[in-house]
Amino acid sequence: MRGWRKMGFGVLLGALLAMAASARAQPAGIGEPGASRGEGDRGGLERAGGERAGGERLETVVIRADRSLEERFASPTPRITVGRGDIEQMGADTIADVLQRLPGVQVTGAGRGAPEIRMRGMDRGATQILVDGQRVGSGRASAQLPFDQLPADMIERIEVLRTPSAEYGGASAGTINIVMRQPGGQPQTQVRLSAQHAFDTQAPRLFASRSAPIEGTDGRWGGFVSLAASERLWGSDLQRRVDAADGSARADLDLLRGRSRELTLMPRLDGRLSTRDTVILRGTLLAMATDARIDGSGTVTPAVGAPWAQSSLEIGETHRQMAQLRADWTHRMPGARLEARVSADRAGESIERQRLGVFADVDPPRQSQTAFDDRRVERSAQAALKLSGTGAGDAWMGGLELESRRLAVDTMLRADGAAPDERTLVSRYERRALWGQSAWTLPGRASLAAGLRLEQLTRAATDGGVSRDDQHTQLQPTMHLRVPMADGWQLRGNLARTRRVPALTDTLDRVVPSWGGNSPTRPDSIGNPLLRPESTLSLDAGIERRLPRGGQGGLNLFARRIDDLIVRRVTEVGGRWQQRPENLGDALVWGLEADLRTPVSLAGARGWNLSATASLLASRVDDGVGGSGRIPGQAHYLANVSVSRPMPRGEGMFGGATLILRGAADLSADPASSGREHARASVEFHVGRVIRGLGFWRLDVHNIGNSRVRRERVDVDAAGASRAERSVEVYGTRAVFTVGTRW
Repeated sequence: MRGWRKMGFGVLLGALLAMAASARAQPAGIGEPGASRGEGDRGGLERAGGERAGGERLETVVIRADRSLEERFASPTPRITVGRGDIEQMGADTIADVLQRLPGVQVTGAGRGAPEIRMRGMDRGATQILVDGQRVGSGRASAQLPFDQLPADMIERIEVLRTPSAEYGGASAGTINIVMRQPGGQPQTQVRLSAQHAFDTQAPRLFASRSAPIEGTDGRWGGFVSLAASERLWGSDLQRRVDAADGSARADLDLLRGRSRELTLMPRLDGRLSTRDTVILRGTLLAMATDARIDGSGTVTPAVGAPWAQSSLEIGETHRQMAQLRADWTHRMPGARLEARVSADRAGESIERQRLGVFADVDPPRQSQTAFDDRRVERSAQAALKLSGTGAGDAWMGGLELESRRLAVDTMLRADGAAPDERTLVSRYERRALWGQSAWTLPGRASLAAGLRLEQLTRAATDGGVSRDDQHTQLQPTMHLRVPMADGWQLRGNLARTRRVPALTDTLDRVVPSWGGNSPTRPDSIGNPLLRPESTLSLDAGIERRLPRGGQGGLNLFARRIDDLIVRRVTEVGGRWQQRPENLGDALVWGLEADLRTPVSLAGARGWNLSATASLLASRVDDGVGGSGRIPGQAHYLANVSVSRPMPRGEGMFGGATLILRGAADLSADPASSGREHARASVEFHVGRVIRGLGFWRLDVHNIGNSRVRRERVDVDAAGASRAERSVEVYGTRAVFTVGTRW
């Protein structure tokens, strides 16, 4: 393995140097200094006045290129930006709807109310989620800001960073930065009313925002506030059959229905203190209440005797609140800029669930009751400094980050009338990071960026009066090469070493019971206090291309060599199935990602856009005891194709359609079992019309055709007896009708 590492470093270092040398003979790329832009690179024209030396007035044309295109080609690290216009064209309802159309991003579990985001099929903890450049938790992983709940209307853009960098380290799979809406230059009010239809039920939604300069400040201060008040419907129908080696069988049907009521308020104030100093004050207030219910029914056919029936009812309530305050200050100096950020937040979540089961295997029927109560409070404080600048054609940046986080959990589980199992757990960590990165301009307008991140984490956990402490120091080097070439082509190469420390919730030794009937499809969740950090060597190479009329495309080849790979294994313990994060062993993850965005003429009509992404994913895991296979849950391929016509500024129709494909995935990481989730496809579309002087209407339909998720799993116990489970899960079709206006 060490030989593989040395060879990998040597091969990529040689490739980077070869690419840099080849740049010497290449002319400046389109969009680079010293190169002229073609018509296809123009995002807009702006006229300004100028003078000759003799006083003659001239008219100057300033070309402003599309931001997502320029950010992609000028960034020292590989990134893809999805702007506000792209999000509107997608017909996206939530952030999860946007993310699943990005290359290499896998969204699962939306039918259970908490989408799980995975990049390149790796564990969800390997994907770093940022909101406005700051780390946050995700739905299942933390009580912090549940980004998957935010409506797409609140998002300005989404940046996908494919490789680690000195500034954003620790994410072996990739980083997703969600940039929230901000004040515009002109006063504007926006209002949207929507109605969602799913499972023969309706749910209303309201989104409103106001952006305007503050009166009496001569335009130095501007405010923006957005409000989302909504109900969201989610759920699924799960049909399951289990066949045992002794001839017994069991068939179940679980109908899960959930309704989440959410209120999100995000105020923001931007101000200019002086010609060199600006400040941003922002806050987030979030409250959510969820009611969910599972109605279960089934039939058990024993190997000997008559079949008998069973039924179950499970109801649950979840309440979540979060409050966050953040301040950003920027000071500009000649050739440099200093940025400072401080934030503090508090989040709380409470879960209450009760389950009643009735079994008709005896007369009278027997009953089973289970109760679960879980309350979490998480507090965090963060501070960061960043200094960046340029000099002699080179760019540099460096920074300092401090983060403190504390999670307290009170949990209680009572099963079948037994004494309740009550526990109090406290986990906390402190993170200190010092990082720096410098970029140098090479011949041929190429650039080489090298960075180093030093990070120290201190963790402590208390369970029943027993404390565990540990400390980790991580040194994470990164190197990125960008080589512009002729005709809008650009080459990239990247090398990085990262180390990921498990999330707080993954190290808490507590059981969270499954929703519905316990099975490999719906296991209990349990933490692992012995979880070790995961180390990754990242290699990337890619090619990017500017296309006519502002289009863009790219092809990226990646490989990840992982030590102490963290996966979530599903095993049977004491008659119940549990999902537990474990360090399975070493792994190699590799794949190919492609993306394309370009204007097209559809059926002779102009104004349409084509967007497509495709990913081929592969992995090999060595558990150290002779077992091998793919990372559980990693799809063999991901792809989507969208055609859309944007909303016109005047009057007229708009709309689009999307085909989403997801390949099969292996489900087991245990040599004694095998499992597979079959490939599936879904179709979405939206259509609407702008009515001059009034506003617009829009209809979005998701999961047309009611795509089904089919899974199979075979387990063999120590005695050699097998158990086969087959299930079909249906999420249903969602429709959202929206009317809106802006002034």
